[in-house]
Amino acid sequence: MQLKNFGLLRRVVQSRLGKGMVAASIWQISNYLIPLITFPYLAHILGVDGVGLVGISAAITSFALLVTNWGFPYTATQAVAANQQDVEAISQIIWNTIASRAILGAIAIAIMLVGSFFVAENLSTLILISTLNVLALIFNVDWVLRGLEDFSKFAIATVAGRILVIPAVFILVQQSNDISYAVLATAVGSISAAFFTSVVVYRKGVLRKPDITIVSMLDSIVESTHLFVSTLAVAVYTDGLSLIVGLASGVGQVGLYVGADKIRKPGLGVLWPFSLVFFPRMNVLAKSNPEAANSMAFQLLAGIGILTFSVSACLSIFASEIVHVFLGASFFGAIIVLRFQAWLIFLIGLNTVLGTMMMLPFGLKRQFTICTIAGSISGLVACVPLAYFYGALGASASALLAEIVVVILMAYYLRTVLSNFSIRTSMFRSK
Repeated sequence: MQLKNFGLLRRVVQSRLGKGMVAASIWQISNYLIPLITFPYLAHILGVDGVGLVGISAAITSFALLVTNWGFPYTATQAVAANQQDVEAISQIIWNTIASRAILGAIAIAIMLVGSFFVAENLSTLILISTLNVLALIFNVDWVLRGLEDFSKFAIATVAGRILVIPAVFILVQQSNDISYAVLATAVGSISAAFFTSVVVYRKGVLRKPDITIVSMLDSIVESTHLFVSTLAVAVYTDGLSLIVGLASGVGQVGLYVGADKIRKPGLGVLWPFSLVFFPRMNVLAKSNPEAANSMAFQLLAGIGILTFSVSACLSIFASEIVHVFLGASFFGAIIVLRFQAWLIFLIGLNTVLGTMMMLPFGLKRQFTICTIAGSISGLVACVPLAYFYGALGASASALLAEIVVVILMAYYLRTVLSNFSIRTSMFRSK
């Protein structure tokens, strides 16, 4: 790589994108701090089994949220980014997306309500409370601010909402049987974030009179289907693993898996500032300056690869100390689980650049979907026996396998498919 290419990225980061990175980093720091403040408290109060129940409820809710989202965080963000100067178009995108989410969210909530009759009473209560998160997601328009590349307002609105989780947890959760209140506290944050982002978007003046048709909603849903399938495939071998662990090894193993996962996710958060800022920018460059987009993608791959490898290594090395401090002695079994999960950060970092930053902006949605589905199948096939014999550790190993498959396939597609285009990614050029 020539030094001038790194100079290009440096100049870009120091300008508008640099300001966006600062705002996105502030947003991500809040995502670090909130779990680090609240989850250790919940772990000590609720115990392994209580955390396990919350984890199972969260896994079920994540699929309902996934159906409601339906890939809109990517496609709607792309659409807004492509129409930044057209207020009428942005308004139509917003209303179509909200209406589409409302329909999908109603379906998801209905399934949750029906399903709540077929599980234990304590889990049923958690599922019913979790429907509030789905309602909040329908009206959360943070994706509009990302598409407009207004990351300062995005950070302020979302952080202001989510930070309310902290007092809610400490006020509501006082003893081991306050599991339902722990879930309610999360819903408070979701509802608040939806309210604040809606107010900010309204004040930006991009909302006009609703202009919604059945055809436009169907078009929005169809356009996002590829990404929904891809995201669903990822969710199956991430959030779905805790459900498999619960069925195969019991609630206690779910608690260990969720405990390690809660520590791992803040480490994974180093990716989000890059994704938030560079995803809309890569979509713009892919149309206006493809060569610059290719150069930036390669630099992101190198930088994010080094960063995530370092985070994974540190988390794996100091897993024992971290678990002892944040989760307590009852979570001793989560140490080895965390050592495995730590390397998910590195692998997800690679496929974030290869998939989100490269394949999607250049229109390789079908190939992106194939990669994630293949990874999901690999992880699921491996998870059932591994979770049965090794519990949370086995589930973590299967997640690693899934991410490895995704990275290999994405690299393969980018090498073979992009070589047919006049725009070629420099990382695959022969010297």
